[in-house]
Amino acid sequence: MTLLQLLDGSMYGLMDYWVEGERLYYITNYGGENSVPLERIDFGKTMEMNADRGVKFALQPRPSHH
Repeated sequence: MTLLQLLDGSMYGLMDYWVEGERLYYITNYGGENSVPLERIDFGKTMEMNADRGVKFALQPRPSHH
């Protein structure tokens, strides 16, 4: 699971996430799908929290399913 920290203090546990345009789309650990503008993400805190847990946080486009 990847942790996502927003600038407003919200935190989410993500099972999957991808970038489309200027938004991060994600599926939470409780099955909800949502998106947030990239500018609302606290990248420093997000990277730090995941690194502490040995999880790599990397922005990537949506994987294509064939």
